[in-house]
Amino acid sequence: MSAYEYWRVEVSYAAGVWTDITADVDTITAPVASTTGTSAEVSGDPASLSLILHNPGFKYTPSNLLSSFALASAMPIRFFEVIGDVRIYHFTGTIEFPEIAAVNMSMTQDQMLQVNAVDQLSRWERSATFVSTLGAHIMGSPSAGSLALYYPMNDQRLPFVPVVGSGTLNGSVYGRIAPYMVGSILEMVALNDADGPPGDDVTFPTFSTPYFDPPTPTAGRKAEPHFKANISVHAGSTDTVALAAWIKPSPLVSQLSPDLQDAFFLSISEEGDAPASFGTHGITYYDDVIGGFGQVYFQENPNLATLSSTSSYPRDVWRLVTARITLATGACTLWVGSDVTASGTLTGSPSSYDFLYLDVGAGYFGSIAHVQVYVGPETFPYGEHLAQFAMGLSGLERQSTGDRIRTLARYGGKTDANLTNVDPGGSIMQRAELAGLTVAEAMYQARDTEQGDLFIDGTGALNFADRRTLLNI
Repeated sequence: MSAYEYWRVEVSYAAGVWTDITADVDTITAPVASTTGTSAEVSGDPASLSLILHNPGFKYTPSNLLSSFALASAMPIRFFEVIGDVRIYHFTGTIEFPEIAAVNMSMTQDQMLQVNAVDQLSRWERSATFVSTLGAHIMGSPSAGSLALYYPMNDQRLPFVPVVGSGTLNGSVYGRIAPYMVGSILEMVALNDADGPPGDDVTFPTFSTPYFDPPTPTAGRKAEPHFKANISVHAGSTDTVALAAWIKPSPLVSQLSPDLQDAFFLSISEEGDAPASFGTHGITYYDDVIGGFGQVYFQENPNLATLSSTSSYPRDVWRLVTARITLATGACTLWVGSDVTASGTLTGSPSSYDFLYLDVGAGYFGSIAHVQVYVGPETFPYGEHLAQFAMGLSGLERQSTGDRIRTLARYGGKTDANLTNVDPGGSIMQRAELAGLTVAEAMYQARDTEQGDLFIDGTGALNFADRRTLLNI
């Protein structure tokens, strides 16, 4: 083979840096085999690469701390030819855990190492499944990296478990006479009782609060389902904290107890001796049962900022609420649905927050979904709140097949710069139902709807060819 035409195998040990390992590739024992290119495009299957490496001195052995060439699962690898000044890429993907052959150490044999690699589509076939359609948006949003806590709230049984962060939401019955009137938290929480927001595809719990003094209710004569999690969330002096959740308050009932007007259904605080306790600092959102208003308290003891929504909202309708504070300035905002409902300033804002407790459900009638806590520099701005609200109403309905694949690729970690080979698509998709699907399974639905081609090319880029491309029209 002349110097004018040759092939190369490179591995990326550091992001953006490729190391040539061609000299150690053994083509005598077995050739380098790649299924990328035409074969992958025609079959529509994920691409693969296999080769054998000489491994002298355990140079490539995984977890060999004495070698800077040790391989690891998911490490990027690529295979290409160079013809003149042109590179022709046959495969770009990631390494599976290498298979190592046994050797006789006393004979100082050259250990052989079998390397297999797969492309991004294959990894997406084995990705974690989506929580739900709206959950996929939350986990794939620009602020997802700032999620400190995320409870989808669609658990099949108690307690409620976070997808991001730690601290299970354990339930208890709260109220002065509750132990005598209610036997179990399950009598007050109906799991999987409520359909989610219109754009979502899983079900959520409904909380109820019994009353015991008809026809003239008395304060304190009620029981509340109360869920609390022990958490550890730190917010520094340059951070923004955003507390968000989807809520659907139940319609009003007759004979309301006087103390039900303060339905503190979502709270994050330093102390947690009782539902919705602030301690020295915290954020609490509550729903005004009588007026249908939302209100949020931001507290840094002894200072308090109270924001109220400027208009009442219909009950029995899903809406996204977000309470947000920027610690450096004390600027507070409250957003309900698509409205920027209120803003203010907390004087004496602390240099940091250490949240230890999350409270959900105390004194609340209705359903709750997708509880989120964001911490980071200017995290979860209004544009992202609005995008999530729109997503919860539409569920990606009426997307083109190309747009659906782009959206799913973004959920899978790709940026728009990686999606230049995705065609627009000539077919329209129905509302997405992503719960339980992998990224690849959801993409295949769009591919099959379009009757197009979906594959990863030799450079590692995602390719989607719609019918216009395939039919050359």
